[in-house]
Amino acid sequence: MKVFQRIFILLLIFKKIEAQTYNWPIFPPEFVVSSTFGEFRLGFSYTESHFHEGIDIPATTSKSVFPITLGFQVGNMFYNPQIGWVVEVRHYKDDCSTVINEGSRYLHMNAIDEGIQPGEIYCGDAISTNTTFVNNHLHLELKRPYQVPLENTNSINPFTIPALRIDDYQAPIIKNLTKNFFPL
Repeated sequence: MKVFQRIFILLLIFKKIEAQTYNWPIFPPEFVVSSTFGEFRLGFSYTESHFHEGIDIPATTSKSVFPITLGFQVGNMFYNPQIGWVVEVRHYKDDCSTVINEGSRYLHMNAIDEGIQPGEIYCGDAISTNTTFVNNHLHLELKRPYQVPLENTNSINPFTIPALRIDDYQAPIIKNLTKNFFPL
């Protein structure tokens, strides 16, 4: 019997080490999205049209932004007056020392915390506290595998992660239809 107890305890410890926790990126969380992954976005020209590579989370008031993993390493970060701050991070497991081959991008913040620096590894820290957002939302992208620059990496639907899923029971509402997207 003691052998089974020891094996069970070892399995629990191993499972805890292998487990990865993901979290909602906005705090306090409201679990609402305004745009989903894969929506077609019509641009000013054919080359500017694209599919939405992330999800948009409404955020009109001061909120804190955390990476979706506890451990993270800041990769690229820059400010663009039209889209606000963009921060790319590499994910680490909950132990904050084991790298996961994925990353995420966070866009539209009006400010980031002063202590956040590229190349540094953080554990449980916020990217931005008490910030407002360009266009009143945070844009989140999940990327696999992790490589620099992240914009050249495959986008993954964030809703594939159970902790980021939102139960949606509302049927879509079609507001209008367009006959031709582009003149031939």
